[in-house]
Amino acid sequence: MEARAKGGRLSEEEELHTEGSSSNRISSLPDDILHHILSLLPVGSTAQTSVLSRQWNHLWASLPTLDFSDVKGGAVEFISKVLRHRHENSNLKVFRVKGYLSSSCLYSCIDRVVKYSVEELALDVSLTDKYFSGDAFGLPSLFKCDSLRSLTLATYKNPYYSPSIPKPHFGLLLSSNAVAKSGLHQLHTLSLTRVEFLDSALELDLFSASSLPSLEKLSITNCKGITHLKITCPNIKDVHIVRMFLSSLDISGMRLEHLEITHSFEVMVSGNRVKIFAPNLKTFWWQHNYGTEESFALSFPILRACHLACFSKVDDVTMAKPTINLLCGSSQVQKLCIYDSYLRLVFQNLYMFSCLLRGASIGCLFMQILSDIYFEGGLPYSFMNLKTLQIFIRIFNKDVIPGITCLFKSSPKLHTLSIYTMNAYLETYLPTWHNILLDDAGCTEEQFWESQAQILSHFLGHLKVVNIHDYSHRINENVIKFARFLLEHGRSLQEIILHSRHPSGKEKISSVLEGFPRASAGVKISVALATRAKFPDACDRAKLNFFAF
Repeated sequence: MEARAKGGRLSEEEELHTEGSSSNRISSLPDDILHHILSLLPVGSTAQTSVLSRQWNHLWASLPTLDFSDVKGGAVEFISKVLRHRHENSNLKVFRVKGYLSSSCLYSCIDRVVKYSVEELALDVSLTDKYFSGDAFGLPSLFKCDSLRSLTLATYKNPYYSPSIPKPHFGLLLSSNAVAKSGLHQLHTLSLTRVEFLDSALELDLFSASSLPSLEKLSITNCKGITHLKITCPNIKDVHIVRMFLSSLDISGMRLEHLEITHSFEVMVSGNRVKIFAPNLKTFWWQHNYGTEESFALSFPILRACHLACFSKVDDVTMAKPTINLLCGSSQVQKLCIYDSYLRLVFQNLYMFSCLLRGASIGCLFMQILSDIYFEGGLPYSFMNLKTLQIFIRIFNKDVIPGITCLFKSSPKLHTLSIYTMNAYLETYLPTWHNILLDDAGCTEEQFWESQAQILSHFLGHLKVVNIHDYSHRINENVIKFARFLLEHGRSLQEIILHSRHPSGKEKISSVLEGFPRASAGVKISVALATRAKFPDACDRAKLNFFAF
């Protein structure tokens, strides 16, 4: 009876595989298509298909993509079992794990995926027990994997942390000599997040031609143990350095096209320096780095977009100067975005209160530096290729106007200008020009702008589109004065749009602007109502939370 029953099940299985059976058309698809379909399902659902038939069991045992990112709790430990039952000759293209693992499970997984010639490996894990010392956690088998093309190493951070969750114990302990000798010679993408480097020599030797000759994309985020970072991989194209604690950075890459350095120089130490050699750089992000004394950036002749966010402590002017040097190296840029975050913590910092009480100068640091440069004759270079300029500031008054003018003077062929201003809580502050002659003469904003008409002649002759986003708590008269100056002298001006958050003042602002004389007869004037601040995607990426309100 049992034999007949078993035979009956086999005959049913054979019937399911009969050609033309409408109930089993999916099984007749090629294995690579079925593998792709299964890779789109959660790994638990994919595993359940293995009981359908021998064919589906074979598909599960040879699946080229194993993604355990959604596996929760203790179920993560069954990963080793899955790998043990995998077909010997089935190569593994993608392997991902996310969550808490024991060290033995982690090492077992790595040994097995290397055996299966894994091409993309992503480990976002924290160990539930203390890892072994020495080369046991050096993962020697991983760095002998010639098949590896993409590697992601990260310490898992549970978003729902509680005291019952095991404390993370993930650190990367490697010998720089061992890495250089074995190396990951085919690796083109490397991402390191919350990884601890324990080898002091590693930071100088790992990211080089000897250990990573094929590397094209590198991302290092919030990693400990690196203070002197040197990147000289010959094929590097894309580099992201975020939330590091560096004292020196040296990047050299003939093929480097995209570079981001964010929150990586947050402690001022004597001798901090940045050196960048990237003649083919296309996009450059320098955000909230205020601990460098020196910066050396050779010219970026084909730079398309440059984002500079200055983040410095109060009254520390010297910290903004390296940013100015980087601006000089970006003089060939086509699109320039300036984020001045000097007042990112207004009224949340007690020192700010004391500055207000003493009548000290409170302005935008980056613009104050540019203002000083302007009064000394201006920048020693011009942005001859600059077509788009975006400026993000807290205030629009005497403190920043000369600095903004400095940028205008050096942008003779600018096409589109966008200015974002908040003026939050500073209506009672009395700004100054920071120039004895202008302050003693009682120079007004209107007088200053009129005195600049001839100096900005080239700028005013090319400017076509202006967007002014005024999100202050009341109508900013300085914005209206600036708009008037552009209308009266902008000979090629085609459109000027003022974005305001004041519904009651929309008609008044529109009426005032329409009454100003115009140098360009065809200019279109409009006032747009914005109930809340709206910033471009680039601003969101810059994480400029000082604009939030």
